[in-house]
Amino acid sequence: MVTTAALTENSRQGINFPIRPCTGPKAWLSPKPRPGCGHAYDETPVGLVVYVRNDPVNYIDPDGRHWTSGLGSSSDRMEDWFDFLVPSPPPLVYGDMPFLGDDGFGGNESPWLKRWNGLSEECRIGLEDAMPAGGASAETAAMLRLKALDRANASSFALQTVVDGSDVDWRMMAAIGIRETGFVNIEQSNGFGRGVFQIDIQQNPSVTGQNAGDLSWAAIWVANYLQQSYDQINGIISFEDPSNLSIAVAASYNRGLPGTITDITRGISPDVKTTRHNYGTNVFNLMSCFN
Repeated sequence: MVTTAALTENSRQGINFPIRPCTGPKAWLSPKPRPGCGHAYDETPVGLVVYVRNDPVNYIDPDGRHWTSGLGSSSDRMEDWFDFLVPSPPPLVYGDMPFLGDDGFGGNESPWLKRWNGLSEECRIGLEDAMPAGGASAETAAMLRLKALDRANASSFALQTVVDGSDVDWRMMAAIGIRETGFVNIEQSNGFGRGVFQIDIQQNPSVTGQNAGDLSWAAIWVANYLQQSYDQINGIISFEDPSNLSIAVAASYNRGLPGTITDITRGISPDVKTTRHNYGTNVFNLMSCFN
């Protein structure tokens, strides 16, 4: 894990950002990285020294020589190139392990379902709550959820680097990304949420849509938000079970910190007024999906 070298103040945002070191191991390192280094929120140098700008959610680089947003032609889009970045399970073939239910393979377990059934129960519950299946088959639901997990894991190094030296667990950020969007960079169709973490650009006017859509920038913003929540909640209430603190911090990302503090000081579950009344618990369960 890269150690944070220093902190600098972004005068425009009023948030402390870690300066990513110029030396040390890198995630998504290009075969021929170009020189340059600087602040984590400075797009240019970060884009020059790391593979896909250390942002595999928003950028692609199939052969390791040139990153692109992948928004040109349909053949260049992320979904078409994603297998270059994250190994997928093998092509669907007949399995030899019995599976109860019709999965389209004569009752035998497909590779997606085999991988799904290999997850811990807590992780499966987390993914099911975050991404309801609707009318999808068991196999399709497993595939979509596992692809979301793969996308989050592909960005694990970037998330770990951002939270290094803080009280924030990178797994919470990965879990929030899955809960919010399936770890996909999108714009909320009927609101102001933007990016993987659905940062509300109306509630947070200092954040632009471009900021929220940049995983590196957004991860720093989310890490700072969660650290502030941790500091304030932990300073007001003492939790006998540390997991309850994690649930409260995660819930604050959806409920808002003031509302979360009000709820827990009144003895109310921090999840009561969150989306689907399970946000914090869902994020906590999703954290078990990551090592």
